[in-house]
Amino acid sequence: MNKQQSYTWYAVFRVLVFWLLTMVCLALPSGLVKHSRGIYSPVIITMIAIVATLFLTFLFVRWQKMKVADTGIVPGKKTLPKLGIGILIGSALAVLQPLAVFATGHISLIGNTDIPAREILSSLTLYFLLACREELVFRGFILRSIQAVSGPVQAMLVTSLLFIIEHIIGGMNWWPGIWGSGTGALLFGLAALVSRGLALPIGIHFAWNAMQWILGFKNSAGIFRTIITKGHEDQLETIASISYMVVMGLAITAFLYYRKKQTQATLN
Repeated sequence: MNKQQSYTWYAVFRVLVFWLLTMVCLALPSGLVKHSRGIYSPVIITMIAIVATLFLTFLFVRWQKMKVADTGIVPGKKTLPKLGIGILIGSALAVLQPLAVFATGHISLIGNTDIPAREILSSLTLYFLLACREELVFRGFILRSIQAVSGPVQAMLVTSLLFIIEHIIGGMNWWPGIWGSGTGALLFGLAALVSRGLALPIGIHFAWNAMQWILGFKNSAGIFRTIITKGHEDQLETIASISYMVVMGLAITAFLYYRKKQTQATLN
């Protein structure tokens, strides 16, 4: 093993330690408030995890002798515009994805009149904070530290793998965890590389999950409820999976094209 390979594996080891510690930072506050039934408990847990992850980021950046700005966590003049663009992209993807499902005529949306305003606020806040936490963990130090020693392709692979594993550990089934989280990881990672920051992937990530919840496609009903014709559940699930891959595939292709143009412009 040459010196470069040794340095790369050392960077991977450092990333694994960082990742494990960020999961501890999420699990510990969850355990402390597990008996609390307050509607904002998940929000508080995620906020604690974000603060702890920021602290870890500063420590590990110093360990690897990087600059904090290299991780994309330092806000700038374009942060809010990039966040807004990300929200627009994520919302568009989340609306386009179920169109094929609705075209079958076997699913419909009805307004969820039972949901209180404070639950809407807490849910949207939670989805935003979860997006911040996951992008900070995976597209912050992890992506940038591997990229610094091995390049963007290796960084994307390591980041995507850890992203998939964390979602499976969190309770997601194996197959959805691999193709669902894996595809999302590629999209968010490319958004981070193209924008050289976290605002764009945070916006996409947040808007995707928030719109999915609003439309009733999460485990709990959002502002709308989905009504599926009995006997068509498996058919619609298959169509939804195919539609997801098509929409995400188009978005990933667009970012790859932009990344290629960006690289060519830099070389010229």
